[in-house]
Parts: sequence; structure tokens; C-alpha cells
Amino acid sequence: MAAVPEVFNQPGAGFVLLSKGIKFPPVEDGWQKPEKAHTFHEAMSHRGNVGILAGNGFVGLDKDDPAAFDGLDLPATTLWETRPGRYGLWFRVSDEVAAALASIGKKPDLAQLRLFKAGKPCGEIKLQRTYQVIPPSWKTLEDGSRADYRLLDSDPPAEISLAKLLADLQANGITFSSKLEKNTAKLERMAREAKQRRIERDESLTRPLCPGGLKG
Repeated sequence: MAAVPEVFNQPGAGFVLLSKGIKFPPVEDGWQKPEKAHTFHEAMSHRGNVGILAGNGFVGLDKDDPAAFDGLDLPATTLWETRPGRYGLWFRVSDEVAAALASIGKKPDLAQLRLFKAGKPCGEIKLQRTYQVIPPSWKTLEDGSRADYRLLDSDPPAEISLAKLLADLQANGITFSSKLEKNTAKLERMAREAKQRRIERDESLTRPLCPGGLKG
């Protein structure tokens, strides 16, 4: 397997190790913990896929539908292809993730934000306790073909303001969600539906009887 590109050898960068051709899960439990992060040297020595961790001053942007980001002004930064027509970008952040999330009404401990344009998923922002798979990793696509992660721009990660990035995405018509919010919304809907069923059942049981023994 080819070497991990040198551009990922940045102070503070941490890595997770994966099996060949695998995006998830990493080969070790507890990989989200800072003390479990691997060094660049360890990533270089690994004979499998490699992920770059978000957090510790870094965030990632996955463009799964690049057209959705047309008009978004971003500085030159580390860029790679994750499959034909999809891209990963890596940045340093100059502000606090928690404060940036608060600016859009989100909880401070979110690991990632899912991005939507016109109601359709278009990418993700990796914030903390998650990772992006990087070159020279590879994966098998739905049609059985192999897709190699290819470095396209070896510029070091550009420094950006996360709060500004989020505001710029919103101005570009992109909205945010998260797996946690999606699960919470599902649970809340199920609770509402269960409550409504109980109300309807109780009303049915307490409805007065009409003459002749039939419920009115």
C-alpha cells in the first residue's frame, strides 16, 4: 500500500487505523478517545485504510454532491477524492467548535453535522470524535468496482473560522442536521403517536352508551 501523503503530518493531527477496503469500524475499540489517537508514523506503518481524526483544532468537510456547494468561497486546502465526483477537505479552525455550534442553535458536543440542500443530503462536516478516510485508502463501491482515495491538492489545511463556514453554508442554502437530532426526532414522533393512540383508546372506552346498549 502506498504511503500516507506527507501533508497529513501536521502538529496535533491524530489518526485511526482501519482494515483494508473498510471505512468503519476502526480496528481498535475506544478510538474516539484522544489518548487512542495514532501518530503519523504509526499511520504510515499500518497496512490498511487510514482515517484522519476531527477535533484538536481540525475539522473536515465532505462534499458528496459538489454542485450543492457552488458559490461557496473556500481557501485552497488539503483536498482528496473519496470516490469519482466526491471530495474530502481538511481545515484548521481558528475558533471554538462549541461556540460555532451555538451560533446555529446546535448542541456543543455534536460529532458531525449532516448537510442538506433542497432537502437532499449533500455532505457532512466532521467536528470531533469522528474521522475522514484519507489516501491511500480504498473501498469497494456498490457496483463492485474499487474506488481509491486520491490526493488532489497537497496544500496544508487552511485556517478558517468554523462559525463563518457555517454561516456561509447557510447563506448558500445548505441546512444542518445530525444523527442525534434525527434519532431524537424519531423518538419524539413515536411518543406523540403512542400518546394519540392512548387518547383515542381512552375516549373509546369512556364514550357513553346509546339506548339499546350501543356506544354513541
